[in-house]
Amino acid sequence: MSQSQSFTPAHDLIARFGTTWNKGIADATLAAYLPVHRDQPNENIRVTLDLPYGPDERHRLDVYQPRTPGAHPVVLFFHGGGLWTGDKTLPESGGLVYANLGTFLARHGFVAVLANYRLVPHVRFPGGGEDVARVVGWAHEHVADYGGDPQCLTLFGNSAGGVHVATYLFDQARQPRDEVAAAVLLSVPCTLPYDGPREQVTKAYFGAQPEQIDANAPLGLLRAYRGETVPLLFMTAEYDPEEIERPSVKFLSAYGEKFGMLPRFFQVPGHNHLSTVLSLGTGDESLADPLLAFLQSVRSPEHPAARALSLVERCL
Repeated sequence: MSQSQSFTPAHDLIARFGTTWNKGIADATLAAYLPVHRDQPNENIRVTLDLPYGPDERHRLDVYQPRTPGAHPVVLFFHGGGLWTGDKTLPESGGLVYANLGTFLARHGFVAVLANYRLVPHVRFPGGGEDVARVVGWAHEHVADYGGDPQCLTLFGNSAGGVHVATYLFDQARQPRDEVAAAVLLSVPCTLPYDGPREQVTKAYFGAQPEQIDANAPLGLLRAYRGETVPLLFMTAEYDPEEIERPSVKFLSAYGEKFGMLPRFFQVPGHNHLSTVLSLGTGDESLADPLLAFLQSVRSPEHPAARALSLVERCL
Protein backbone atom coordinates (compact mmCIF):
# COMPACT_ATOMS: atom_id res chain seq x y z
CA MET A 1 0.00 0.00 0.00
CA SER A 2 1.42 3.41 -0.95
CA GLN A 3 1.77 6.19 1.58
CA SER A 4 -0.89 8.28 -0.15
CA GLN A 5 -3.40 5.41 -0.17
CA SER A 6 -2.72 4.59 3.50
CA PHE A 7 -3.73 8.16 4.36
CA THR A 8 -7.16 7.71 2.75
CA PRO A 9 -9.62 8.09 5.66
CA ALA A 10 -12.14 5.73 4.08
CA HIS A 11 -9.59 3.19 2.82
CA ASP A 12 -11.05 0.19 4.67
CA LEU A 13 -14.61 1.11 3.71
CA ILE A 14 -13.64 1.63 0.06
CA ALA A 15 -11.77 -1.66 -0.15
CA ARG A 16 -14.59 -3.54 1.60
CA PHE A 17 -17.35 -2.41 -0.76
CA GLY A 18 -15.25 -2.30 -3.92
CA THR A 19 -17.23 -1.22 -6.98
CA THR A 20 -20.60 -1.44 -5.22
CA TRP A 21 -22.11 2.04 -5.13
CA ASN A 22 -25.19 3.42 -3.39
CA LYS A 23 -26.24 6.31 -1.18
CA GLY A 24 -25.22 4.53 2.01
CA ILE A 25 -21.65 4.03 0.78
CA ALA A 26 -21.52 7.62 -0.49
CA ASP A 27 -22.69 8.96 2.88
CA ALA A 28 -20.16 6.82 4.76
CA THR A 29 -17.36 7.95 2.45
CA LEU A 30 -18.26 11.60 2.98
CA ALA A 31 -18.47 11.16 6.75
CA ALA A 32 -14.99 9.63 6.83
CA TYR A 33 -13.45 12.68 5.15
CA LEU A 34 -15.19 15.53 6.97
CA PRO A 35 -12.98 15.48 10.09
CA VAL A 36 -9.90 15.79 7.88
CA HIS A 37 -11.26 18.82 6.02
CA ARG A 38 -12.29 20.63 9.20
CA ASP A 39 -8.59 21.00 10.03
CA GLN A 40 -7.43 22.24 6.63
CA PRO A 41 -5.97 25.79 6.58
CA ASN A 42 -7.31 28.29 4.06
CA GLU A 43 -5.11 31.30 4.70
CA ASN A 44 -3.96 33.26 1.67
CA ILE A 45 -7.17 32.29 -0.12
CA ARG A 46 -9.93 34.73 -1.01
CA VAL A 47 -13.42 33.24 -1.49
CA THR A 48 -16.40 34.92 -3.17
CA LEU A 49 -19.69 33.05 -3.00
CA ASP A 50 -22.88 32.84 -5.08
CA LEU A 51 -22.04 35.08 -8.01
CA PRO A 52 -24.76 34.95 -10.71
CA TYR A 53 -23.81 33.82 -14.22
CA GLY A 54 -27.29 33.46 -15.72
CA PRO A 55 -31.02 33.99 -15.11
CA ASP A 56 -31.89 30.75 -13.27
CA GLU A 57 -31.63 30.44 -9.49
CA ARG A 58 -29.17 27.59 -10.06
CA HIS A 59 -26.92 29.83 -12.14
CA ARG A 60 -24.57 30.63 -9.28
CA LEU A 61 -20.84 30.10 -8.82
CA ASP A 62 -18.14 30.45 -6.18
CA VAL A 63 -14.61 31.73 -6.80
CA TYR A 64 -11.52 30.63 -4.86
CA GLN A 65 -8.49 32.74 -5.68
CA PRO A 66 -4.90 33.03 -4.47
CA ARG A 67 -4.07 36.30 -2.76
CA THR A 68 -0.84 36.49 -4.73
CA PRO A 69 -0.80 38.97 -7.65
CA GLY A 70 -0.80 37.96 -11.28
CA ALA A 71 -3.07 36.43 -13.88
CA HIS A 72 -3.57 32.88 -12.64
CA PRO A 73 -4.76 29.95 -14.78
CA VAL A 74 -8.41 29.09 -14.16
CA VAL A 75 -10.21 25.81 -13.46
CA LEU A 76 -14.00 25.71 -13.95
CA PHE A 77 -15.43 22.83 -11.86
CA PHE A 78 -18.81 21.15 -12.32
CA HIS A 79 -19.96 18.80 -9.54
CA GLY A 80 -21.67 15.43 -9.77
CA GLY A 81 -25.10 14.38 -8.55
CA GLY A 82 -26.78 12.11 -11.07
CA LEU A 83 -28.27 15.00 -13.11
CA TRP A 84 -30.99 15.65 -10.51
CA THR A 85 -29.11 16.58 -7.33
CA GLY A 86 -25.78 17.97 -6.10
CA ASP A 87 -24.33 21.37 -5.33
CA LYS A 88 -21.08 23.32 -5.48
CA THR A 89 -21.17 23.14 -1.67
CA LEU A 90 -22.79 19.99 -0.31
CA PRO A 91 -25.17 21.01 2.52
CA GLU A 92 -24.49 17.77 4.40
CA SER A 93 -20.78 18.62 4.49
CA GLY A 94 -21.17 21.77 6.55
CA GLY A 95 -19.69 23.83 3.74
CA LEU A 96 -16.51 21.75 3.49
CA VAL A 97 -17.18 19.95 0.17
CA TYR A 98 -16.44 21.03 -2.56
CA ALA A 99 -14.73 23.93 -0.84
CA ASN A 100 -11.84 21.51 -0.31
CA LEU A 101 -11.34 21.37 -4.08
CA GLY A 102 -11.53 25.13 -4.53
CA THR A 103 -9.11 25.74 -1.67
CA PHE A 104 -6.72 23.06 -2.93
CA LEU A 105 -6.53 24.58 -6.40
CA ALA A 106 -6.14 28.14 -5.10
CA ARG A 107 -3.30 27.05 -2.82
CA HIS A 108 -1.55 25.69 -5.91
CA GLY A 109 -1.84 28.91 -7.88
CA PHE A 110 -5.13 28.45 -9.75
CA VAL A 111 -8.32 30.44 -9.65
CA ALA A 112 -11.06 27.86 -9.05
CA VAL A 113 -14.62 28.54 -10.15
CA LEU A 114 -17.18 26.09 -8.73
CA ALA A 115 -20.50 26.30 -10.53
CA ASN A 116 -24.01 25.02 -9.95
CA TYR A 117 -26.13 24.14 -12.98
CA ARG A 118 -29.78 23.38 -13.64
CA LEU A 119 -31.07 20.00 -12.51
CA VAL A 120 -33.76 17.57 -13.68
CA PRO A 121 -36.73 18.09 -13.86
CA HIS A 122 -36.02 21.74 -14.66
CA VAL A 123 -33.67 21.12 -17.59
CA ARG A 124 -33.40 18.84 -20.62
CA PHE A 125 -30.52 18.03 -22.94
CA PRO A 126 -28.48 20.00 -23.97
CA GLY A 127 -29.23 22.39 -21.10
CA GLY A 128 -26.34 21.20 -18.94
CA GLY A 129 -23.88 21.88 -21.73
CA GLU A 130 -25.48 25.29 -22.24
CA ASP A 131 -24.87 26.06 -18.56
CA VAL A 132 -21.20 25.11 -18.98
CA ALA A 133 -21.06 27.54 -21.91
CA ARG A 134 -22.59 30.24 -19.71
CA VAL A 135 -19.89 29.70 -17.08
CA VAL A 136 -17.19 29.88 -19.76
CA GLY A 137 -18.73 33.12 -20.99
CA TRP A 138 -18.81 34.52 -17.45
CA ALA A 139 -15.15 33.62 -17.01
CA HIS A 140 -14.13 35.40 -20.19
CA GLU A 141 -15.92 38.54 -19.04
CA HIS A 142 -15.27 38.55 -15.29
CA VAL A 143 -12.60 36.13 -14.05
CA ALA A 144 -9.84 38.70 -14.55
CA ASP A 145 -11.51 40.70 -11.76
CA TYR A 146 -10.67 37.76 -9.46
CA GLY A 147 -7.06 37.34 -10.52
CA GLY A 148 -7.72 34.79 -13.25
CA ASP A 149 -6.46 34.59 -16.82
CA PRO A 150 -9.51 34.31 -19.13
CA GLN A 151 -7.25 32.98 -21.89
CA CYS A 152 -6.27 29.95 -19.81
CA LEU A 153 -9.47 28.13 -18.82
CA THR A 154 -9.62 24.40 -18.05
CA LEU A 155 -12.96 22.65 -17.62
CA PHE A 156 -13.20 20.00 -14.86
CA GLY A 157 -16.31 17.83 -14.86
CA ASN A 158 -16.94 15.14 -12.23
CA SER A 159 -19.55 12.43 -12.82
CA ALA A 160 -22.78 14.13 -14.02
CA GLY A 161 -20.88 17.42 -14.22
CA GLY A 162 -18.58 15.67 -16.67
CA VAL A 163 -21.58 14.72 -18.80
CA HIS A 164 -22.29 18.43 -19.23
CA VAL A 165 -18.64 19.26 -19.92
CA ALA A 166 -18.61 16.53 -22.59
CA THR A 167 -21.75 18.06 -24.10
CA TYR A 168 -19.98 21.42 -24.26
CA LEU A 169 -16.93 19.82 -25.90
CA PHE A 170 -18.53 17.41 -28.37
CA ASP A 171 -22.06 18.57 -29.19
CA GLN A 172 -21.78 19.18 -32.94
CA ALA A 173 -24.45 21.89 -32.76
CA ARG A 174 -22.26 24.05 -30.51
CA GLN A 175 -19.49 26.06 -32.16
CA PRO A 176 -16.86 27.36 -31.69
CA ARG A 177 -14.83 25.62 -28.96
CA ASP A 178 -11.76 27.81 -28.78
CA GLU A 179 -12.91 29.45 -25.51
CA VAL A 180 -11.14 26.84 -23.35
CA ALA A 181 -7.59 25.51 -23.31
CA ALA A 182 -8.14 22.02 -21.88
CA ALA A 183 -10.56 19.74 -20.05
CA VAL A 184 -10.62 17.13 -17.28
CA LEU A 185 -13.26 14.39 -17.09
CA LEU A 186 -13.38 12.36 -13.85
CA SER A 187 -15.64 9.31 -13.34
CA VAL A 188 -18.05 10.31 -16.10
CA PRO A 189 -20.88 7.98 -17.25
CA CYS A 190 -20.18 7.96 -20.98
CA THR A 191 -23.31 5.96 -21.70
CA LEU A 192 -26.55 5.79 -19.72
CA PRO A 193 -28.71 2.71 -19.07
CA TYR A 194 -32.24 2.68 -20.48
CA ASP A 195 -33.72 1.15 -17.33
CA GLY A 196 -32.93 0.62 -13.67
CA PRO A 197 -33.09 2.98 -10.68
CA ARG A 198 -32.10 6.07 -12.71
CA GLU A 199 -34.36 5.39 -15.68
CA GLN A 200 -36.79 8.22 -14.92
CA VAL A 201 -34.05 10.84 -14.56
CA THR A 202 -32.16 9.61 -17.63
CA LYS A 203 -35.23 9.76 -19.85
CA ALA A 204 -36.33 13.11 -18.43
CA TYR A 205 -32.99 14.64 -19.40
CA PHE A 206 -31.79 12.84 -22.55
CA GLY A 207 -35.11 11.74 -24.09
CA ALA A 208 -37.49 8.82 -23.71
CA GLN A 209 -36.19 6.67 -26.56
CA PRO A 210 -33.04 4.52 -26.35
CA GLU A 211 -31.64 6.07 -29.53
CA GLN A 212 -31.99 9.55 -27.99
CA ILE A 213 -30.19 8.48 -24.85
CA ASP A 214 -27.36 6.90 -26.86
CA ALA A 215 -26.98 9.87 -29.20
CA ASN A 216 -27.00 12.51 -26.44
CA ALA A 217 -24.68 10.71 -24.00
CA PRO A 218 -20.95 11.59 -24.09
CA LEU A 219 -19.98 8.53 -26.18
CA GLY A 220 -22.68 9.21 -28.76
CA LEU A 221 -21.74 12.88 -29.02
CA LEU A 222 -18.07 11.99 -29.45
CA ARG A 223 -18.78 9.50 -32.22
CA ALA A 224 -20.85 12.07 -34.15
CA TYR A 225 -18.45 14.97 -33.56
CA ARG A 226 -16.54 16.38 -36.53
CA GLY A 227 -14.50 19.17 -34.96
CA GLU A 228 -11.18 19.63 -33.18
CA THR A 229 -10.36 18.58 -29.65
CA VAL A 230 -8.54 20.23 -26.76
CA PRO A 231 -5.99 18.58 -24.43
CA LEU A 232 -7.98 16.15 -22.27
CA LEU A 233 -7.26 14.32 -19.03
CA PHE A 234 -9.68 11.39 -18.66
CA MET A 235 -9.77 9.68 -15.26
CA THR A 236 -11.67 6.96 -13.47
CA ALA A 237 -11.42 5.64 -9.91
CA GLU A 238 -10.20 2.12 -9.17
CA TYR A 239 -13.54 1.35 -7.52
CA ASP A 240 -15.85 3.22 -9.85
CA PRO A 241 -18.99 1.16 -10.54
CA GLU A 242 -19.12 -0.93 -13.69
CA GLU A 243 -21.53 1.52 -15.33
CA ILE A 244 -18.65 4.03 -15.30
CA GLU A 245 -15.73 1.72 -16.11
CA ARG A 246 -17.05 -0.23 -19.09
CA PRO A 247 -18.32 2.78 -21.09
CA SER A 248 -15.04 4.58 -20.29
CA VAL A 249 -13.14 1.94 -22.28
CA LYS A 250 -15.48 2.51 -25.23
CA PHE A 251 -15.05 6.30 -24.92
CA LEU A 252 -11.25 6.03 -24.94
CA SER A 253 -11.34 3.75 -27.97
CA ALA A 254 -13.70 6.07 -29.85
CA TYR A 255 -11.55 9.08 -28.93
CA GLY A 256 -8.45 7.37 -30.33
CA GLU A 257 -10.25 6.49 -33.55
CA LYS A 258 -11.63 10.02 -33.88
CA PHE A 259 -8.48 12.03 -33.22
CA GLY A 260 -5.68 9.56 -33.94
CA MET A 261 -4.42 9.81 -30.37
CA LEU A 262 -5.61 8.97 -26.88
CA PRO A 263 -6.26 11.54 -24.17
CA ARG A 264 -4.06 11.41 -21.12
CA PHE A 265 -5.59 8.65 -18.99
CA PHE A 266 -5.23 7.86 -15.30
CA GLN A 267 -7.04 5.48 -12.97
CA VAL A 268 -6.96 6.84 -9.41
CA PRO A 269 -5.85 3.95 -7.17
CA GLY A 270 -7.60 3.06 -3.93
CA HIS A 271 -10.63 5.31 -4.45
CA ASN A 272 -14.33 5.07 -5.18
CA HIS A 273 -16.72 7.29 -7.11
CA LEU A 274 -16.72 10.06 -4.48
CA SER A 275 -13.50 9.74 -2.50
CA THR A 276 -11.34 11.02 -5.37
CA VAL A 277 -12.49 14.62 -5.08
CA LEU A 278 -12.76 14.34 -1.29
CA SER A 279 -9.05 13.49 -1.17
CA LEU A 280 -8.01 16.89 -2.52
CA GLY A 281 -6.54 18.99 0.27
CA THR A 282 -5.51 15.98 2.35
CA GLY A 283 -2.22 14.09 2.51
CA ASP A 284 -3.53 11.69 -0.14
CA GLU A 285 -1.95 12.60 -3.48
CA SER A 286 -3.59 9.86 -5.56
CA LEU A 287 -5.70 12.36 -7.51
CA ALA A 288 -3.75 15.52 -6.66
CA ASP A 289 -0.55 14.50 -8.43
CA PRO A 290 -1.94 13.58 -11.88
CA LEU A 291 -4.41 16.47 -11.77
CA LEU A 292 -1.76 19.09 -10.98
CA ALA A 293 0.67 17.58 -13.48
CA PHE A 294 -1.92 17.93 -16.24
CA LEU A 295 -3.04 21.42 -15.26
CA GLN A 296 0.55 22.62 -15.17
CA SER A 297 1.47 20.90 -18.44
CA VAL A 298 -1.39 22.64 -20.24
CA ARG A 299 0.67 25.80 -19.89
CA SER A 300 3.61 24.20 -21.70
CA PRO A 301 4.00 23.91 -25.50
CA GLU A 302 5.44 20.41 -24.90
CA HIS A 303 2.02 19.15 -23.74
CA PRO A 304 1.63 15.79 -25.56
CA ALA A 305 -2.04 16.41 -26.34
CA ALA A 306 -1.58 19.98 -27.58
CA ARG A 307 -2.68 19.45 -31.16
CA ALA A 308 -3.89 23.05 -31.44
CA LEU A 309 -0.88 25.02 -30.29
CA SER A 310 -2.74 28.32 -30.35
CA LEU A 311 -4.90 27.09 -27.47
CA VAL A 312 -1.86 26.30 -25.36
CA GLU A 313 0.13 29.35 -26.31
CA ARG A 314 -2.66 31.51 -24.89
CA CYS A 315 -1.81 30.06 -21.45
CA LEU A 316 1.91 30.91 -21.56
